[in-house]
Amino acid sequence: MPAITRTHLGDGVYAEFDGFQICLYTLNGEARTNEVYLDAYVWKSMLEFMKRQDAPAFTSERKE
Repeated sequence: MPAITRTHLGDGVYAEFDGFQICLYTLNGEARTNEVYLDAYVWKSMLEFMKRQDAPAFTSERKE
């Protein structure tokens, strides 16, 4: 199993992967809050949702 590594995504949101699912959460300075778990099925559904959106933020042409 890969090591669980916290990654800051921006706007106070963090992600961790435990080898099975992705956990998205916020931190209040002391503890994790607002946890959402994404398994492979939910992650795939989210990617499909993003593909259907007509927004530049969700395309590969986005410039940082």
